[in-house]
Amino acid sequence: MDRLYTSKFSDVFANENMMEIHWKPESSELNEDSFKEEISAFANSSGQSNPSSIFVNAIEYGFSITIELQNWHDENIIPQYTKAGVRKMAFILPQDLVTQLSIEQTFDENQAKSRIQVQYFSDELEAKSWLNK
Repeated sequence: MDRLYTSKFSDVFANENMMEIHWKPESSELNEDSFKEEISAFANSSGQSNPSSIFVNAIEYGFSITIELQNWHDENIIPQYTKAGVRKMAFILPQDLVTQLSIEQTFDENQAKSRIQVQYFSDELEAKSWLNK
């Protein structure tokens, strides 16, 4: 896999059909602006690699996404993923329930608006197997 992006908060890799986002423990230090920067970098990376699927390892993710940021994500990021050809996203969720719910709400609300299928897993192999189907 090629590294497309790296920061204090995350690493992004891609091969010919899958992009992988790995959140770091430092993501708990995100604020609204740095969250937008990270997520925008992910969307830009999808435009570079045109993946059909995205795997997100959010086990160490530590930032709770507000309703306002969820709306911003729907309006600004999902269209970029769709344009890049993303059809599926799989998440390994963090243990923190509030953070977990904020991720689920961000993606569940816009599933009707987008053509991206989203699933949540506890096992990386299961998640990647689903993405490759």
